[in-house]
Amino acid sequence: MPAESFKPRKDGRYLVRYKGKPFYGYSQKEAIAKREEYKRLEALGMVSTKTNPLFRDYAQQWLETYKCNVSPSVKRNYTSYVKRANELLGKKTLKEITRTDIVKAHNSVVGMSGSTCRKFAMTINAIMEAACADGLIMRNPCKGVKAPKGPEGSHRCLDAWEKDLVIQAVNTGHRFALAAVIMLYTGMRRGEVLALDIDEDVDFDEDIIHVRRGIQFDGSVPKVSDTKTEAGVRDIPLLPQLKTILTGRHGLVVPGNREGGYISETQLKELVTSYNNLLSSMANGGIQRRWWGRTKEHKAILASGGTLPPYREVNIRCHDFRHTFCTMLYEADIDLKTAQRWMGHADEKMILHVYAHLTDKQEKKSVEKLMAFATG
Repeated sequence: MPAESFKPRKDGRYLVRYKGKPFYGYSQKEAIAKREEYKRLEALGMVSTKTNPLFRDYAQQWLETYKCNVSPSVKRNYTSYVKRANELLGKKTLKEITRTDIVKAHNSVVGMSGSTCRKFAMTINAIMEAACADGLIMRNPCKGVKAPKGPEGSHRCLDAWEKDLVIQAVNTGHRFALAAVIMLYTGMRRGEVLALDIDEDVDFDEDIIHVRRGIQFDGSVPKVSDTKTEAGVRDIPLLPQLKTILTGRHGLVVPGNREGGYISETQLKELVTSYNNLLSSMANGGIQRRWWGRTKEHKAILASGGTLPPYREVNIRCHDFRHTFCTMLYEADIDLKTAQRWMGHADEKMILHVYAHLTDKQEKKSVEKLMAFATG
């Protein structure tokens, strides 16, 4: 069957029709793709009988159709973005929504994190793109509207003294300590390390850790699932430091109970809080925060006119270990493709973002060194 061919309209767009419905695109491929997507939804019974539905009605249909197979946590995120969008656009029909309305919606998330700004804008754009594909609107009003920028880098690299504490904490027997040191030396995601079975997934002969699955939480209930992306199934080098720590250990890294089941999200949150409290105590000579300045030794120092240093509070999030491992790869001069594979990213964008940020920091330090040398 010959390929379809069409001439562009005066406005530069291509038009194809199906059952009288127009589908537009700035290329033949785009217009045909929108028509075929409409056919697919029609076959599934997902095409609205309304010619101009309210945004909130169509957005809910989009959420149930396009995000029906994502993980519970991802579904919750999309639901929250759709809810926010509905507060701003929900009472308008799809055809009434203008570029200005989209800009106003974007302005509602100004000040939030860069990630939230991007994902909120992407959600609205995806809804309007689907409406275009369904033939409900002629043009996506999101075209050319940039998402607002928010603060980046909420995740951080651990300081050297914090890394030392993480390694030392393995010997305390804390239930989360082993998971923490594994994430530090592998960059594994939280869900991946919770699903890790030392007997099945750690090859001590080949010095490899196999990442094959992850844990997603439905409410607080753990569910075994595939990794976050196809690229998440990967092999990570078993570093000598970690190999020594794991030798002689068996089963799940963080079992949820004595029978070895998976841990719930509620248990995990309590465990991470407890772990940070442990590290804080270790960072302050074994003294917990509530006793800082109240011990006999501290009271004696204060009574003699001395002062105490500020209490060293440790607050490490699971993703901070991953960011730290990525930083280690950069400092070890690991190439982008290898770093992407070990980190389990589907593409280079995230690695490039981290590497570029680290390069900027390194360049700034170099400038400061040069200025100090020049003035010295």
